[in-house]
Amino acid sequence: MNALTPLQEQARLAELRRYAILDTLPEDAFDRLAKQAAAHYHAPIALISLIDQDRQWFKACVGLDDREASRDVSFCAHALHADTPLIIPDATQDERFSQNPFVTGEAHIRFYAGAPIITPRGHRLGTLCVVDTQPRAFSFEDAEFLQQLAASVTSELELRNALHRLKYEKIVLQSIDDALVVLNQNWRVAMLNQAAQTLYGVTEEILGRPASELFTARWPSPEAEREVQETLARNASWTGQVTHRLRDGSERHVALTITNILAPDARQQGQLFTIRDLTEQRRRETLEQDRRVILEMAIATAPLPGVLHAVLQMIENQLPGKTAAIMRLRDGRLFNGAPSSLPAAYLAAIEGIEAGPNVGSCGAAASSKKLTITPDIMTDPKWLPYRDGARTCGLMACWSMPVLDQTGAVLGTFAVYAPAACTPTPAEVEVLQDAAQLTSLLIERDEAQKATRRQALHDPLTGLPNRTMIHELLGHALRTAVRTGEFVAVGLLDVDQFKRVNEALGQAGGDEVLRQISARLQTALPVNCTVGRVSADEFVLLAPQLSGDGALASLAQTAREVFHTPFVVEGEELFVTASAGWALFPGDSLNPEALLSLANAAMQRAKRDNLGWTRFTTGPSLPDRRTLSLRNALHRALERQELSVHFQPIVHAGDARPYSVEALLRWQHPRYGSVSPATFIPLAEESGLIMSIGEWVLHETCRELKALQVSTPGLRGQVNLSARQFSSPHLLGSIRAALEAAGLDPSLLELEITESSIMSAEDAALTMQGLRKLGVRLAVDDFGTGHSNLAYFKRFPVQTLKIDRSFVQDVGENPTGTDAMIVRTMVGLARALNLQVVAEGVETEKQASFLRDAGVDYLQGWLYARAMTGEALLHWLTERHEQVLSRP
Repeated sequence: MNALTPLQEQARLAELRRYAILDTLPEDAFDRLAKQAAAHYHAPIALISLIDQDRQWFKACVGLDDREASRDVSFCAHALHADTPLIIPDATQDERFSQNPFVTGEAHIRFYAGAPIITPRGHRLGTLCVVDTQPRAFSFEDAEFLQQLAASVTSELELRNALHRLKYEKIVLQSIDDALVVLNQNWRVAMLNQAAQTLYGVTEEILGRPASELFTARWPSPEAEREVQETLARNASWTGQVTHRLRDGSERHVALTITNILAPDARQQGQLFTIRDLTEQRRRETLEQDRRVILEMAIATAPLPGVLHAVLQMIENQLPGKTAAIMRLRDGRLFNGAPSSLPAAYLAAIEGIEAGPNVGSCGAAASSKKLTITPDIMTDPKWLPYRDGARTCGLMACWSMPVLDQTGAVLGTFAVYAPAACTPTPAEVEVLQDAAQLTSLLIERDEAQKATRRQALHDPLTGLPNRTMIHELLGHALRTAVRTGEFVAVGLLDVDQFKRVNEALGQAGGDEVLRQISARLQTALPVNCTVGRVSADEFVLLAPQLSGDGALASLAQTAREVFHTPFVVEGEELFVTASAGWALFPGDSLNPEALLSLANAAMQRAKRDNLGWTRFTTGPSLPDRRTLSLRNALHRALERQELSVHFQPIVHAGDARPYSVEALLRWQHPRYGSVSPATFIPLAEESGLIMSIGEWVLHETCRELKALQVSTPGLRGQVNLSARQFSSPHLLGSIRAALEAAGLDPSLLELEITESSIMSAEDAALTMQGLRKLGVRLAVDDFGTGHSNLAYFKRFPVQTLKIDRSFVQDVGENPTGTDAMIVRTMVGLARALNLQVVAEGVETEKQASFLRDAGVDYLQGWLYARAMTGEALLHWLTERHEQVLSRP
């Protein structure tokens, strides 16, 4: 390129003035480019030189203290006239520069390479150059990279010029509510207004820093991110919503508009971000939505734990990263009041803690009736007993608010846990106060509804269920019995000549007698029995889960013995008698109303004939003859080889690999065909044959299980123990003999015991400890259908809980229903007690999917296999093994 004409030089100088950069202070953007050039070429000197009318001025210097030099001796002035970088390998050998004072003087320059800085309008303002005191070569690639660096200087000049113009509008920008952020071509922060500084918690010190130190964007999806890139590539503005993660880890939901900042030649110089914080708006919207859900649940009378769980979710939405929990106060102790996101192990550790000033944050809050803030659990003395458990679960801070009723009495606590030590802000405290108040309203409303329902369903004198509730309970008991094959007894008890009692003692005395009868019956009868009062002197006795006639006779005798001791009213002893009639499901009737009528007929006969109690009978009938025939035939069933053991597989929940098999007894009668276990097991219990039959089942199972170890090593077997077997003093010896006869590893045998068997046995704990010493495993069968105290399982050495099929039936189609919640609670309890969980009655893939997600370990049901003979089981196991091997 030839030397510039005077007019061209005048235009070039005007362009330089337009950038208003001469004699300005150093700026990071330009210093960084000079340092990059020096480092890349290993040059001692690198300059960004701007050529003024009679001088060259250095915007950025590396290795040189001077800020300017005369244009007459400037190497860079020569570079203005070149289309490509000016390369001088050795200045002493170049006649243009050999006598230059920078060459002959102290600077002792030998090498120079300078690329012109060309504006988008074609004007050459100066150069980016590197200088050395030693001659050196410079490749084509070196020259090309130097041109790229010079182009970057031009981009920074353009961006600086744009920002310079923006500074004149600073007052306007700072008055805008929206946050404004300008990022340069290298994605560094070039400008931000006060609203942006407030939003992101920074100052102007962020200028020049990478945008990632201001925020990182979390797009709704990869497709959304690609849409942004494609839109900006067309130089169009993009508008949408996105989440920004700030330096402190918090997140803000923002409405965002991104616009390219373009140079006059349409090259991108940076981007302008216009940001409106929607976090508070979204929080309010989420809060209102959550409140509507909670209100709808409360109006629909959803179970209180489910409603309170929704409250916990609402608060966790308002306090991201934190976990909430509700505790209920009963008898001075705190218990979990709603399903929580807290780890099950931690919930188990704090279950039942005392309310006291030195018992964690919740105990202190319940004791003081004041907000208790623990910023750091690891240093707070009142957390000492629970500190290790909290640390293991990642809980480092806890704020607990007491939940008070309208009278100021403590109902419980509402707590928030944080994963790091922290103190709540005033806004967070307000959220906690609102949550505690809402929890109080919901609990009080639920208790009021329960009181109203109790009044409608209970006898006001004795507190017993009334006729309406008895009908509900009876219907539920019969539906359960249909699934389980058990018997249900219904008794109607009438106090003899109660009119005379009232006449002798007055109504108040008569009422006292009725209350005492009520208390005695509830104390004497098994815990799974229900006592109700249906008229002045009539009581209904409802007994589910009976094994048959023998159990009914024992139950009736227990009820009768209640009246053997005198009642004491106002210091006077009074002997009272009663008559009772009983009916049995399913033998007498399948209809609830009919069962009550039959029990009433039996009661009238007992009263008329002075029998004390009797069961409804209609005289000899075909069902009675069949039962008698079966009872007699059962004595010969073993020796006639009519009994057999079938096996139903139990599989791993994750991949359906065989884990165990349950032994199930079958009876094929030559006359009646296949006899249901629900029919002949009670007969075996009543006749005492259950002991010999049970021992035979044990031996058969152990023998089959030993044989199956060849094809399926480690396969376990499960055998049901009847209540009579479990209570037998010969149980341990019988099991030891079966194991030794088969040569079976005891750990492969698992004994299933029902909750009711455990709870009714006097020495249950000792018996179970003895079984564990033999090496066999123990499982609680039909878990959830009994009335056991869950705390007992801490001292019972069981390894497995089997969830009853009645809870599994509905979870596939209703994964948010009551049964589903119960299943999750059972699994949580099992995890807290380090027990494995088996779910029975799995018939659909939806049920299996829910149970897997809930954390159930093993599944059993028709979805995988029905009960089968030992030969069929071997074939099934072989096929399943081949399927596993063929998987990719």
